[in-house]
Amino acid sequence: MRSDAVEEALRAYIREQGLRAGDALPPVAQLAGLFGANKNTVSRVLGRLKDTGELTGKAGGTTRLGAAEADAERAARRRGACPQSPPPGTVRIITGSRTRQVNGQEARDFGISTDRVCLETEQTFYDAEGDVLRHTVTVDFIGQPHVTRHAPGPDELAHRA
Repeated sequence: MRSDAVEEALRAYIREQGLRAGDALPPVAQLAGLFGANKNTVSRVLGRLKDTGELTGKAGGTTRLGAAEADAERAARRRGACPQSPPPGTVRIITGSRTRQVNGQEARDFGISTDRVCLETEQTFYDAEGDVLRHTVTVDFIGQPHVTRHAPGPDELAHRA
């Protein structure tokens, strides 16, 4: 798993667990197991985030969330962390992400173990009437995201009215 994918998985883990500034992260080995990543890659990501103040701690000690974590999340959204730009007419976007175990079908399709964890990011784009313009799910199994999209057609939108 590439370091940027590990960083995304770590951010999703922090959100999913509801961690706040000062809360401790699991040890590197445990995070590596959760994300299906190499311990050295996880250590590099943690080090980089310590340099920015998003995390605190010393080598061999407990790593904790720093006060800069909330600022970093806002900055990521401003930089366009969204996988795609919104379609025309979008007035609201709902985005969520979570880490989860790889299921049996995914393991067969991608040749990976069901012991691995993947990062799933979901986005739904709405127009002013509340109709779904596009629904996107991105699942990162091995550092290469697999994207599925659903853009409802006019007939489908008409049935919702």
